Amino acid sequence: MPVRKAVSSHRGHKSRKQPARSRSTNAPGAGGSAEPSIGELDRRASSDCDLCKRNRTFKLPANVVQAAKRGRLLIFAGAGISTEGSIAYPQTLYERISSELGATLVAGSSFPAVMSAYEAEHGRPRLLQGIKSHLDYVEAFPEVELMVTRFHSEMATISGLQEIVTTNWDTLFETATGAEPIVIPDDYAFWDLPGRKVFKIHGSMTNLSTLVITKADYDKCYRRLSRGIIGSTLKHLLAVRTPLFVGYSFEDEDFNRIYRYLRREMRDILPRACIVTIDHRITPDTHDGAVVIHTDATYFMAQLKQRLVADGVMIGEDRFLGIAKRIRKISAAHSSLRRTTTVKAHPSVIFAYAYLDGQRHGFTRMLSRLRTGEYSHDHDVQHKAQAYDRLRTAATQRHMYSEAAYLQGYADALIYLLVPDDGRRFAPLYYAFGCGGGFRTLSEYRSALGHLASLHKASFREAKRWADRHLETTEPHHPPFLHPSLADID
Repeated sequence: MPVRKAVSSHRGHKSRKQPARSRSTNAPGAGGSAEPSIGELDRRASSDCDLCKRNRTFKLPANVVQAAKRGRLLIFAGAGISTEGSIAYPQTLYERISSELGATLVAGSSFPAVMSAYEAEHGRPRLLQGIKSHLDYVEAFPEVELMVTRFHSEMATISGLQEIVTTNWDTLFETATGAEPIVIPDDYAFWDLPGRKVFKIHGSMTNLSTLVITKADYDKCYRRLSRGIIGSTLKHLLAVRTPLFVGYSFEDEDFNRIYRYLRREMRDILPRACIVTIDHRITPDTHDGAVVIHTDATYFMAQLKQRLVADGVMIGEDRFLGIAKRIRKISAAHSSLRRTTTVKAHPSVIFAYAYLDGQRHGFTRMLSRLRTGEYSHDHDVQHKAQAYDRLRTAATQRHMYSEAAYLQGYADALIYLLVPDDGRRFAPLYYAFGCGGGFRTLSEYRSALGHLASLHKASFREAKRWADRHLETTEPHHPPFLHPSLADID
């Protein structure tokens, strides 16, 4: 497949055009100031945008790129990439609880110490209610949700990112990336199921009893990690994945404790980790064995995605931009058929309807599953198209022509996703057996309708039987299910 141009995922901010370089000498003492560095130009260009101020120029680590390409990048996500990021709420949960404690709190207390003090003063139920109220704000206001899911939405379409470990309680990875949550040992019943998983080592808001909040909770949590199945799974993943830490700061006691735990448990077999943070206090000296990159985590993920698209590893999101328009065009074609052609007069039109249904179902599933990354890998989409084409061949051989037309439409929808824009204009909208392919316009299709009875007699007989069994006003429709007899086709 041709390499596709990557599309920036950043919205709502136009970078300023940098001034052309002067040919005059700007060395100190030569009548001008020294030429600014690339980093300085970045800072000047983004000085008016709170989000862009975080986007610091960096070089993608080769091990992270290779791990992402092979599906072996493991995301470790902290609260800084969701509700506790400074751009999301006017107050973090830590600040909110601290302000309620007031004078009873020792300045500089850690997160679990603050939560422990609040629980001791007000009780666990009130602490849980405060946490729930803080996180529920996301669902109440789409603007807030957009801000707190910037990272989640950016990483969602990268198909190779299948495992996430998070200390966050919220359900944003589940809703924004389609990840299946693994919270308690019983959830390991889902471990072998296909799809993305998120390991919530500090519990989930869907089960308040699992939340790790206070110092006592943290102590129990790390004992479980040392001895339990989730800790064993975590160590296994780290043995075969490259860890990428995002959303943590130097003062995040939880992060430091996790990192020390992993270093101690894994020793020399721990792959070299990458830490992406805007906290300049985190360095390779403070976190031994790690590559540290000081930039915004969402920006880092956007650059990684652009690299994967440029290298032909994943499909750029620009390929999905025309899908909604194509669905509207399919609906219009469906309406045109209904207005101009009847099944009684031209029975073979039932296959055109089935073909349109196959395309529409293929496209709508792409959009509904976009957040999972399922349709973001060239080879995966090609394999899906080939699988549906094999099913179409089997259906045709079994004289199941409605199924075959539907499957042809579904396969063509997958192919449509892969082809460049100049090829999409040739994509057919109408389908008929015996014509060597489809038709792009209704007039082309209608000109062939009168000949279909002789061009493909077997399919016409099936269509005629269908028309004889149904009323004139009955509109053919193929549901998004295949005939059970095709289930044995590999």
